[in-house]
Amino acid sequence: VEAGMRLAAERGRIMQRAAEQSPPGGMMAVLGDEPEAALLAREFGLTLANHNAIGQLVLSGPNAQLEAATEVARSRRVKAMRLPIAGAFHSPAMRDAIPPFREALAAIEFADPRVPVYSCTTAKPFGDARGTLADALVRPVRWTETLKALQRAGATSFVEPGPGKVLTGLVRRTLPGAEAVALEASHG
Repeated sequence: VEAGMRLAAERGRIMQRAAEQSPPGGMMAVLGDEPEAALLAREFGLTLANHNAIGQLVLSGPNAQLEAATEVARSRRVKAMRLPIAGAFHSPAMRDAIPPFREALAAIEFADPRVPVYSCTTAKPFGDARGTLADALVRPVRWTETLKALQRAGATSFVEPGPGKVLTGLVRRTLPGAEAVALEASHG
């Protein structure tokens, strides 16, 4: 657990450096209309970065394109909002983060999991964990597909550790009837 926490912190530092070294970027949520989100991504050179739930996608890219896409979305009566995120994560803007993250991953000893562990970028159990984790920096999060794959594999209960309840809400929207609970961490 301790090594995993150190790796997560290092991943955050590496991604922050990549964000600072690329053109200023960010992310925006597009709610309700998946074809419209895909069209906006194509029109403005953005990346479909997160497929969070049915009708909830996130686009990632340079700030200027995000601002223009937000305005066009609103003119088309599509609900779109900028997210308070200072980086174009899960997009090609993070490609410079891959080599240093691969180095950090190489320093960690991985054990075979006792139960299948799914990647949210492939919606499948991990094979090459190091490669999949490094590639995840530039690949879209396929949360909806991952939840459905977990359900097909027999998962019926989902627990979200840590601050917030966002993922719990996404589970409930995607898998009606599944048990989903958030265990909010205490601060202090």
